[in-house]
Amino acid sequence: MRYIVCVVMTLVIFTTNTFANYTLIPTKVDRQTINGVRYITKTYTTTTDIDPMSLIEEDFESGGYLFTNETFERIEHEELVKKVVTLDAKAESESNQLEDLIRLFSGTKPYDQDGFTGELRLNVNSIYTEVAGYKTSSYTVSDTREYLGLMYPDPSYVAQSINKDGTTLPLVDIRFDVTATGLAGDSLVPTEYKAIGTYSQSFSKQVPTGYVARAIYEGEVTKTEVKEATYIITYVGAEIKSEEVELIEETKEIEEVELIEEILEETVDVDDIYHR
Repeated sequence: MRYIVCVVMTLVIFTTNTFANYTLIPTKVDRQTINGVRYITKTYTTTTDIDPMSLIEEDFESGGYLFTNETFERIEHEELVKKVVTLDAKAESESNQLEDLIRLFSGTKPYDQDGFTGELRLNVNSIYTEVAGYKTSSYTVSDTREYLGLMYPDPSYVAQSINKDGTTLPLVDIRFDVTATGLAGDSLVPTEYKAIGTYSQSFSKQVPTGYVARAIYEGEVTKTEVKEATYIITYVGAEIKSEEVELIEETKEIEEVELIEEILEETVDVDDIYHR
């Protein structure tokens, strides 16, 4: 059992380190020497959700040189993203006729949301209306009827109600007109009448107070996104010297300093002799 546990722990550590190092593997490594100075340039191309500072390595040794970060450059890779969007619009209207509704909406509408921009066009087929509210409206339906050839101005000759377009209208007024006369002795007397009956009825109904017109604008919009970036990191190298070489160079420096001091002292002595 102990052996199995050790194997599992080793596997987890190896896997974790593998993924961690994988994200840091450069896509390109250049080595060059310019005017006797050695440089190593490492290039990474990765997503922008990482911390770019994590790509900069601490001082490292390579080929007898100690390399230290000198420059850091970021190059963004822009990508044009497209999508189709719709936008709802509404307006108040007194009419629900399409020819009136179209005038309420412009042909195009600018779009600017979440970084996406573009111009949307009106979809005429999407226009419809909703009733904003209702009110009570009163109206009257009326009609007249003529009754000819009546011998007497008798209301019984006139119908008490009529039907108009499916609506029953009651008699509300009668007028009799003389249409013929005759002699009765020396006088003219009516011999024929015409009756004009007026029929009327008042009604009420619910009618819209107005309408809310709705429409849809649609079209393609775009935005520029930076999803990847290239990081160019340059390191400059300084030669690593052994302790023995450093000791020799330090000794040489000391000897050079002493020699200079001796020369200066001799110069002073010569000046003294000359002045004497």
